[in-house]
Amino acid sequence: GQVRAEGLTANQLSATLTQQLRAYLVDPVVNIGVVVQRPVVVTVSGEVHRPGPIQLTGLSNSDGAAFDINDFEASSTSSQVLSSQSVLPTLSSAVLLAGGVTTDADIRRVMVRRPVAGGREEILTLNLWETITANAGTADIELRDGDSIFIPELTGDAIDRRLVAASSLAPSTVRVKVVGEVVRPGEVAVPPNSSIS
Repeated sequence: GQVRAEGLTANQLSATLTQQLRAYLVDPVVNIGVVVQRPVVVTVSGEVHRPGPIQLTGLSNSDGAAFDINDFEASSTSSQVLSSQSVLPTLSSAVLLAGGVTTDADIRRVMVRRPVAGGREEILTLNLWETITANAGTADIELRDGDSIFIPELTGDAIDRRLVAASSLAPSTVRVKVVGEVVRPGEVAVPPNSSIS
């Protein structure tokens, strides 16, 4: 028959099935594991290089092992999808998938809008600047399906833009146009904070 699995952990569902199978078996052994978790879709807007919906897949496995968020590739579709590698559904991984923050980003006031029960919205405001400058660990939060991330534009010079460009929230390369009396004029990809030479 059918067994409702919603809201149960793998261990709770295993215990429920074991109890129900005892009517048919002497000592039933039930093993439950999560093969694929539902993807988390979030929207990133504001001062990022590729704003839009982001789909984070392969969040974690049933035994809670962590995954590395380095060296991922984003597809060229309008919704960024990671199918071959696993990414934790965190604020920083979503920002990186959106191409990283721009030089005009105010990372002191990153807002996460989260739908909650009853049709209401919860608004979380995070200061990622303190995380970069104080070495105080991470202000990263785990994202939920339907979250919206907004990174506002920087007003004034309260943030060292060079430090932001060198942080893990910035893109790994920036494109620069070189013109004039050079051997190969055109666009080149260089790491942020590179020198003119």
